[in-house]
Amino acid sequence: MINSLFVINRSGEIFFEKHFRGMIGRKPCELFWAAVLKSPAREVEPVIRAGSYTLINISHNELYFLAAVKGETVPLSVIEFLHRLLDTLTEYFRKPVTEEEFKQNFLTVYEVLDEMMDNGFAVTTELNILRDMVKSSSTFQKMIDKVSRGKKVSDVLPLAAQSSIPWRRAMVAYANNEIAIDVVEEVDAIFDGSGMMVKSEVNGYFHVKSHLSGVPDVLIRLADPKILDRSSVHPCVRYGKMMKDGVLSFVPPDGEFILLKYTTPASSFVAPVYCNPQITIGTESGRVNVMVGLKGAPDSENKFVDDVELTIPFPSHVSSVSLNVSAGKIVYDEVSRQAKWHIGKIPRDRAPCLNGTLQVNASTAAKVTSAKPVARSEWAPTVSLRFTLPGTTASGVDITDVRVLNETSKSFKGVRYTMKAGQYQFRSI
Repeated sequence: MINSLFVINRSGEIFFEKHFRGMIGRKPCELFWAAVLKSPAREVEPVIRAGSYTLINISHNELYFLAAVKGETVPLSVIEFLHRLLDTLTEYFRKPVTEEEFKQNFLTVYEVLDEMMDNGFAVTTELNILRDMVKSSSTFQKMIDKVSRGKKVSDVLPLAAQSSIPWRRAMVAYANNEIAIDVVEEVDAIFDGSGMMVKSEVNGYFHVKSHLSGVPDVLIRLADPKILDRSSVHPCVRYGKMMKDGVLSFVPPDGEFILLKYTTPASSFVAPVYCNPQITIGTESGRVNVMVGLKGAPDSENKFVDDVELTIPFPSHVSSVSLNVSAGKIVYDEVSRQAKWHIGKIPRDRAPCLNGTLQVNASTAAKVTSAKPVARSEWAPTVSLRFTLPGTTASGVDITDVRVLNETSKSFKGVRYTMKAGQYQFRSI
């Protein structure tokens, strides 16, 4: 049960709020933002106690989705709802969710929330049903609304309400039938100062795009069904059959949806990218040297690593930064004291390097160093790395067979694999 929902930007401004069980003040938000400012790299705990309220949050694109809950509730259910809301808004905006997109689509957001939640309880969270209930704010839809004089209530019952299957619309028909499965894995890993991996974990999901006519029945077989032991599935999956036979059998929703989420140890994972951060911070100045490169042979699959970006958070007592890079683009944000180095695709002939100097505020540094114990982030920042490697996975998960039963015509089936960096961190020397 959620009492109120707030969305806060990177400056601490509350630019969106909706109350489900009566108005509450903004005092809980002030306590939450104080916790954000105290946390390193502004990564606050997902559950915070603030007076009589429990504050549950997720962050995305420097936005904080904050749910204020009063009374007993399951925090994971609230976190799952916030993620479902974020995914839904991404589909409605057709762009990543940002503050600007929020402000341009305020009406759509309120209408979506009215359908997704009633009196603080989640009601309708299936995207395919929401699409029939709340029209997107696209340019084409705005033209239709103007011609129909703004009439938004249809005289015809939505197809989602006519279906006997809650997650699938009735009378679905396509000229070309297809189902595409994207297996995406995000690797969480921590590397020490010498480059050795000290901790790793894989979080993956199956993103399905289904355009199948009628009421199809899909069966997916895996080479190793052990990942199903630590997984969560879409309500369409027949859970009993999955646990008994180790297969995914389901009637898919129409459109895009997350079929499966899983977590598994990264025992066989070999890092495709290395990073050697050397950050020295003294009492008056400091130096930064970071080198990034590909691991393995030049003709290995690691050569396809793309979308490489490094984030370097600097301590609070660093007053100014001067950075230079041999490849890519570097941007330093003075407000958050973070440097983002976007490399893109790593050149094969040379390893990109970052070099620079720091200026330290002596008075602030004295206060920081006098604290006992001194936080590690104040003298040895942790570098975060992001990358994308298509065509492979970290866990070795493999889909061996995809079958479509009850199909009205021959359908195309496709599977694609992608590995990404999640919480991928390198401790500096």
